[in-house]
Amino acid sequence: MIQQDPGTRSNRRKSLRRRRVWKRGFVILLILAVAGAGAFVVARKATHRGKPAAGAPVEPQNTVLVAMTSHGDPTGQATALTLFGIDKNGKNPITLFLPVGTLAPIPGAKDFDLIGKALSSGQHALQQITVENMMGIDIDRIVSFDDVSLGVFIDQLGGIDVNVQEKLYSTQPNGTRALAFQLGQRHMNGAAAITYLTFHDPNATEIDSFVRAQKVWDGIFKAASNSSKLSSAIASFGGDQVAAEDASWLASIIRGFAAASSGDRTYEVLPGQEIGAGGTDVSYQVDDAKLADLVRQDFAGSVPYGVTVGARPRVELRNGNGTPELGQRAAALLVPAGLRIEVTGNAPTFNYRSTRIIIYSDDAAGLALGQEIRNLLGVGAVEVGTRAETIVDVTVVLGKDFLTKIKGS
Repeated sequence: MIQQDPGTRSNRRKSLRRRRVWKRGFVILLILAVAGAGAFVVARKATHRGKPAAGAPVEPQNTVLVAMTSHGDPTGQATALTLFGIDKNGKNPITLFLPVGTLAPIPGAKDFDLIGKALSSGQHALQQITVENMMGIDIDRIVSFDDVSLGVFIDQLGGIDVNVQEKLYSTQPNGTRALAFQLGQRHMNGAAAITYLTFHDPNATEIDSFVRAQKVWDGIFKAASNSSKLSSAIASFGGDQVAAEDASWLASIIRGFAAASSGDRTYEVLPGQEIGAGGTDVSYQVDDAKLADLVRQDFAGSVPYGVTVGARPRVELRNGNGTPELGQRAAALLVPAGLRIEVTGNAPTFNYRSTRIIIYSDDAAGLALGQEIRNLLGVGAVEVGTRAETIVDVTVVLGKDFLTKIKGS
């Protein structure tokens, strides 16, 4: 269980190991504009299983990314991102909390931005491909709903049990502070659970809220062990917010987690580094090496076939024809094949008739990479770049031929 430690801001990993900063130079340039930095660490359940033995077969995994929004927020960006994974045989349930304030490429849209913004304007596919690109895995489904709908869902389950240990204070009209929640074991209805989950503490960060998120989801899993209540709770979302097939995936995941004992459920937080001035004015920077370790251990069953975790080819993806969101269409073809979009955005002009695939090494591996990308896109010509390149392995400039292909498919 994620435990609170009053001596730290971040409550992560039982040994409270300090996270390291990314070493990529272009990320550092981005971060220089942000004042201050503070490490955040991961808390892991003591019952967490060990790594699979070398050469052990990987069990295929089902994954669902749950994106929660704030009711009434016109931007539609995610306020919480939670990735659930469970083996197809119903074992090894893993919950990964993803800070929406994490800086990462949003393929086809931004070089770097807060990943929660990928969901803005209801772009579910973009949110999914953003997380897949960051982690190097395939996600089966993304399900999105707002906080009010989650509260109704909890009510349909009959409420949830939560052991409140955090001293959360609210300010009264007369200026005094009082506990927002009485300490101890509490049975919460939907409104109380959402208030607890989304409680705003100006002195805390998003990482701190994951302690409460774990308790809320554990309460949901316990209540969902009643299958009839789970069915009515899933139905409460309604087809206008959660499509029937997405609801089926979500129900299956929750049912699998509910069938496991609380001691078998593992909770993790995306490994990385806090950057910012503190409190709510904090963003996060992923630790790639530690994320690769986490994927190998907890999401190996979702890694695309033939892909080496932590060693994906890096791609610069540019839109050279001016059609909005075309880069996202290309990313949806490249990322699931094990490529990582590192840099993205528009080309200097929108006059490219043909797609250019520029490799920076003319050895067999470089040529094979260029040809693989051409096969994935279905268009383009492979050429060898003349300038030295250290950030990416290949540059793709989408031309009008890719637009024609997309329109014809």
